[in-house]
Amino acid sequence: MFGIADVWATGVASTLLVNLSQGSVSTAVKALTTVGLIERVPAPGSRREHFRLPEDAWATLMSGQNLTVKTMREAAEQGIATTGEDSIAGRRLVEMRDL
Repeated sequence: MFGIADVWATGVASTLLVNLSQGSVSTAVKALTTVGLIERVPAPGSRREHFRLPEDAWATLMSGQNLTVKTMREAAEQGIATTGEDSIAGRRLVEMRDL
């Protein structure tokens, strides 16, 4: 038996399965790869890029180790230090950081 991490697809296959444009799939693949929800996998003998959902994808996305979340948190901290927590911007940045 195989798990979700063993299932892979090409962008073309995804386009056909869900009836989306290639541009939409390409944009989604780029975004999902950036946040770690999908990863490229080798497919010997194929010129197409193949992707899969890694086993720890959701944990990676939700953890503080996620680069995007970490970057946003650091930006919020810098903004709070600059504006102060009691300013309008500071309160919004505190909310962003604590989310």
